[in-house]
Amino acid sequence: MQGLLRKYKKTGFSYLDLRDKPRTNHIIRKSGATVILNCAEGDYNLDVLKACIRARVNCLDLGSEGWMTREQFKLDKQLRKKRLISI
Repeated sequence: MQGLLRKYKKTGFSYLDLRDKPRTNHIIRKSGATVILNCAEGDYNLDVLKACIRARVNCLDLGSEGWMTREQFKLDKQLRKKRLISI
């Protein structure tokens, strides 16, 4: 990981406890990123997407179970309103 971070100097990486929603929101906002890569377990994917919407950041989610994906789809109007993309 450190080799990638040295090569791509504008890339950041943070460890955090996704159960701590205020800290999650803070880290996403502080990052200054335009896209967040979410590789958390499925139970947290909806919370991460909501945090991205609040921070006005696009989200790339590496996968969810069907029920979680359906919950994420319900946020489509919020994403469109803020001109964000979630993949």
